[in-house]
Amino acid sequence: MTAIRAKNQRTPRQRRNTQALAGQTNSAEIRAWLGRGIELAWLVAAVVTPLIVLSETEFIAKTELPKIAVIRLSAGLILLLLLAELGLSIWQRHFVISSRQMAQLAAHLKPNRRDPRHWVMASMAAVLITTALAFAFALLPGLSMWGADPSGDSNSLYSTASYGVLFFGVATRLRTPAQLWRLLGAMVIAGTLAALIGIAQYFGEAPFGIRSTSGSVRISGTAGNPIFFATLLTVTLMLTIGMSLSIRELTRKTIGWLSIYGLLASLQMMAILVTLSRGPWIGAIAGVLAVAALAPPVFGWRRVATTGAVTAAAFVVALVFLLTTSYTAPDNFEATGSDTSRTSVSDIRARATSLSGVFDSNINGRLPRWEGALDLALNRPEPPAGAALGYPIRFLFGYGPDTFPDVFTMVAPENLSNIRTTAAHNDPLNRLVETGLIGLLAWAALWSSLAFFVLRNLWTSRHNANRRNRGTSQVVTLAIGAALLAWFVSRLTGIPKSGDIVLVWMLAGLVLAAPRVLIPRAFPSNDLEEPTGEPETVPDASATSPAIRYIATATIGLLALATIWITWTETVQRLSADSTAANAVSTDLANPNVSSRLNDIDQAIAQTADQPRYHTIRSEIDELIANDSGSSDLTTASAAAILEATESAERALALNPLDRDFNFRAAYLNWELAKTGDLDAALRTYALYERLVVLTPQSPDVGPRLAAVGEALGIKP
Repeated sequence: MTAIRAKNQRTPRQRRNTQALAGQTNSAEIRAWLGRGIELAWLVAAVVTPLIVLSETEFIAKTELPKIAVIRLSAGLILLLLLAELGLSIWQRHFVISSRQMAQLAAHLKPNRRDPRHWVMASMAAVLITTALAFAFALLPGLSMWGADPSGDSNSLYSTASYGVLFFGVATRLRTPAQLWRLLGAMVIAGTLAALIGIAQYFGEAPFGIRSTSGSVRISGTAGNPIFFATLLTVTLMLTIGMSLSIRELTRKTIGWLSIYGLLASLQMMAILVTLSRGPWIGAIAGVLAVAALAPPVFGWRRVATTGAVTAAAFVVALVFLLTTSYTAPDNFEATGSDTSRTSVSDIRARATSLSGVFDSNINGRLPRWEGALDLALNRPEPPAGAALGYPIRFLFGYGPDTFPDVFTMVAPENLSNIRTTAAHNDPLNRLVETGLIGLLAWAALWSSLAFFVLRNLWTSRHNANRRNRGTSQVVTLAIGAALLAWFVSRLTGIPKSGDIVLVWMLAGLVLAAPRVLIPRAFPSNDLEEPTGEPETVPDASATSPAIRYIATATIGLLALATIWITWTETVQRLSADSTAANAVSTDLANPNVSSRLNDIDQAIAQTADQPRYHTIRSEIDELIANDSGSSDLTTASAAAILEATESAERALALNPLDRDFNFRAAYLNWELAKTGDLDAALRTYALYERLVVLTPQSPDVGPRLAAVGEALGIKP
């Protein structure tokens, strides 16, 4: 009886420890499921983003909008699961950190010059912070926060944050070799499937309704543009070639794997070649040269020769395929489908060897764009609208994410003044214009730290005792490094798009996780350090105030609700609104159902009122009504419709007063309204053309129109 009483008297703290240990078992299962959810999210982003293209009859932004929606949804899910994991830790541990955990946390926070992983992490955080600062000082904060339109995704703060979540999710939550191989395999499979769609377009087909926007001579695949498509495939091609280095000896089984690598590489090469895109070609060559230079001292000449033979064979197969399938339609022969002309080897040779026009700014549109970007970066002219913060702020923090198309018109030459230039066609210059000097420095630090990490890991892993794991880590590191280099070089003459950006950010996270996963003992101080076997006392709940515990949990809950709300309003609703707006656009214009179109576009505006594109569509429909009501007995109806069209155009302009096209449209409609006797509309027209003189000074249309309106109003310029 005394023993039983003693046993019961031992309990208060011990019982709590026993209950806590039982709770730890349950929480381990929950954590495992949370980890599976995070992995599923990044696999969806890796596979679906490069492939998805929606119906052009059901969506306006059929290519980029679904891709960025997948990225944002995946990032939102990962963030929610990470918050759930954090909340579970706080609730289970009662907000008490043990001494061993405190030591691990201090090791993480303490600068470690010997660990370049910290440099990469810090550089990635700097990119996110500088993007946030550029948004804070942006010309148009709303545009820089969410993007130029539903598909204007590349550099907005929301999109950059989504990429950052994917990066940190992969870098910190990829914990097993199986997860690593699944992610790499998913990227290669996605690239191969995209290549097959491109090859089908080469034959004049439209698989799954995905048409080539450039015909069968230059396929656009699932990216909507030949250059974007080739860049995407360049990344997956480098992964395929790099992974073939994992074959150590030639046996019946390994020859089979080499054949598979060769087939996948050949399919991707075929698609890359028929895009006729020189920038991605140069990027692919840079990646192959990097493998050829770094692989011999790491793997030996025998394995390098095997990979070289596979790559050469894949290239020869691609050329033979093009030699036997190319076709040129006869002159004056109107053909469709499989009868259209197809890219030939001579086209590829001419594209690769001809330098005609490369250095002529009248032919090569990139040269004036680069000159204009440098002019914007160095001189920082102030636009006629938006926040005017002065030269120092603009030089340091730029004009704001996604503002390049709107500020470039100020320096565009005459031949580009009537064309909307979406980017500088050079990633560093684009970042310098939009995020300023600090943004460019953060970007340079990120790529420098990634390059150093790859080279250092290739060298230091040679000394690991586990030869098999060491070799695997080196293969993965070199393959990812070649893919990142190929993308980097390609983007020096191109535009980053969501289909390839998402792969690059996840590969950056993967290259950090690979050595830790494959050679865990090489990184003893990481957050996945195995327990020492010494028992750890379970924290006492009474040691912490319940108020702190509940406040921390409530804060996490609020963050989770904010994530859900942003994901719903800025992703799901935008998809729905774009589909509704497409109905208003796709209606037969020869015999339009105006009432139905107005209802559709009004629904789209109700869902996302901050999208100027939808207000412009509303304005166009109202103008159509005005033109149909233009007879002499319907003057009042015509004037009312013109007034509606003008108000919609003004709403679009208010959302983005720097957009050249919105200004022109508002000026045109105000002048039409002025013809009904509205003097205020006439004065507004003159003011808009005065703004356009500053916004697009080289345009041949602005000066004469300003003079004509001024003459009509009796205003001397």
